[in-house]
Amino acid sequence: MMKAAAMRFMHLGYKVHVVGETTSPAIRKGDVLIAGSGSGTTGGIVGAAKTAKIVGAKVVCFTTNMDSPLALLANYSVKIPAAQKQLKETRRFPNNTQAVFLSSRFYWLWMRLFKHFGN
Repeated sequence: MMKAAAMRFMHLGYKVHVVGETTSPAIRKGDVLIAGSGSGTTGGIVGAAKTAKIVGAKVVCFTTNMDSPLALLANYSVKIPAAQKQLKETRRFPNNTQAVFLSSRFYWLWMRLFKHFGN
């Protein structure tokens, strides 16, 4: 889901990278890390948020748990109203809810750009 969101924001003209990709530069001051973890405790994601904070980047998180380590590190948190614990087969972050939210932000930005350029 995050890669799809990154691609959409790139199409709007934002400079976007996905954490872990071989061509992604190191995060630095002034950057924004957008992180999603249902539990807010996923080790790699919390680690990336810690690194972002250390270098002076902003952190935006999507989580079901506003008391989680990720949410507490974030400058901005969005609570996804979904079950925190699910069956093993469906334990992944509630992608449908995240997709709806990120898509709505994309279309909101797209419409603002559309009006700005008069197309």
